[in-house]
Amino acid sequence: MYQLTATIDSDRDVAYVFEASSDEEATMTAIGVVMDNAYADKSGPWAKGAVTLIDPNGNVLHTMDAK
Repeated sequence: MYQLTATIDSDRDVAYVFEASSDEEATMTAIGVVMDNAYADKSGPWAKGAVTLIDPNGNVLHTMDAK
C-alpha cells in the first residue's frame, strides 16, 4: 500500500492510502489526489503543505516542500 501525506503547521493529514502496480502508477495517482484536494481547499495542507508519497516498504518516493 502506498501512502500519501500532507503536512502543514506540524499537523499530519494521512488522507490517502492506495494500491498501485508500480511506483509510476502510484505517482500518477498521487498527482490526481493532490490536485483534487488542493483545488477543493486552497488554504489547506494539500495546497500549502508539504506532500510526501511513500511506497509499501516505507521509502519516500517523492516530496514537495510546503509553500
